[in-house]
Amino acid sequence: MTQDGLTRKTQASGSGYGLNTTAICLATVAGYTDGYGLRQFSTFISFMSGNTTIAGVYVGEQKFHAALPEAVAIFFFLAGTFLGHWILVGKYRHSHRIVLLTSAAFMAAFVILNLRVAFIAEVGIALLSVSMGIMNPAVARIGAESVNLTFVTGALNKLGNHLALAARGTTPQDAQGPRDTHLRRAGLEGGLWLAFCVGAVFAGFVTKRAAGFELVPAIGILFFFALLSRDQ
Repeated sequence: MTQDGLTRKTQASGSGYGLNTTAICLATVAGYTDGYGLRQFSTFISFMSGNTTIAGVYVGEQKFHAALPEAVAIFFFLAGTFLGHWILVGKYRHSHRIVLLTSAAFMAAFVILNLRVAFIAEVGIALLSVSMGIMNPAVARIGAESVNLTFVTGALNKLGNHLALAARGTTPQDAQGPRDTHLRRAGLEGGLWLAFCVGAVFAGFVTKRAAGFELVPAIGILFFFALLSRDQ
């Protein structure tokens, strides 16, 4: 399937509720899970730029074992994004729903194992990073604007770009109607960044207070939007 086909399928999945709401809530899940991983494992779950930097520093210091958690997160996040895109471009009914349910399933597996057995940190990092990698392509585009649910550096870059173009009084070349302005797109990117930040704040408040059930709200959100999905 072409990239346009993927875009149409992703957009269709948000019909009936709004891709803006879906993207904002999923970005909140990403920030929340990232915050949980940082508190629980001292490793980012969806922020691979940070993991790459940390792992690179450790490797440069020849502390190879210390770089293992970040390396595991990077590898399994990549595996998750591969799986998420592979599902979305396949000829499956309800592929968007499958993506979100698969992401939720990996996260639920982590919660169950975390409650029942003592496992090494790298296993938990792998399960959660796969979950976030799978979720990442769930909403790839809102209108003509490409978005990323876990890459907040990119969101801030686009926010600054749209604000600069809005200040110049320019109109997006691919504008989809008179309301599609650079200022409106800046609001979208800013909303994604804020949602990620709110999720991280919530993780800082909840982590260590929910006795192993910290990720249940994130799982619930993934299931909720999976059930709302209307793609065919």
